[in-house]
Amino acid sequence: MEKKSGTIVFIHQYKGYGYILPDVCCYKDKHDYIFFHANGLSNTTFNKLREGVICYYMEISTDKGKRAIGVIV
Repeated sequence: MEKKSGTIVFIHQYKGYGYILPDVCCYKDKHDYIFFHANGLSNTTFNKLREGVICYYMEISTDKGKRAIGVIV
């Protein structure tokens, strides 16, 4: 699995999830976003995350769509 980069575009602090917009996206459409959950973080706590921060992650496919794991900021 290769590391990809992107920008955190949405964080829901109380529910512990957010979305990443991959750097390779041509269109900034919500369908391009990659879901991540607090338990998918590698080097930080969820409370320290902010929208607009660049991050690195590995992408997996689930039955609900793409998901980021091993998220590093």
